[in-house]
Amino acid sequence: MSAKPALSGLENIAWKLNPAKDNKLTVYLLNTFSPMMIEPKASVGKAIPFMIMEVELSDIIKVIDENYFISAVSHEKTADLLSGMIGKKIKFNRCHVTLKKGDKALVIIPDIRTDHAGELTNQELINALIRCFIIEHL
Repeated sequence: MSAKPALSGLENIAWKLNPAKDNKLTVYLLNTFSPMMIEPKASVGKAIPFMIMEVELSDIIKVIDENYFISAVSHEKTADLLSGMIGKKIKFNRCHVTLKKGDKALVIIPDIRTDHAGELTNQELINALIRCFIIEHL
């Protein structure tokens, strides 16, 4: 008897959800992630369960193509660059993000450190490597 092949991480996540029809679930597209995005006082004194999986950009594109999402990309230049990479208009939207239980985040982060604070230049963004993550508040 042959063993079933292991499922990839994406196949193990129930992404076939439409948050537009379920007010309890939101999928965000982000260019950063911080613990400050966790619902305040949701689990004070307790461990807060999150699933964080590093994925390829193609995985993020697949999820974007199949799901409703809210762009919370906080810099216009980054939104423009992501639009070109993803092949879909990504809206610049500097907003407060609060991940509640069940919410998911698609995170594309330029992996770059600069000597200056503030928004990256177009050239810095173009030259930057990117790291992609899918994060779910369990």
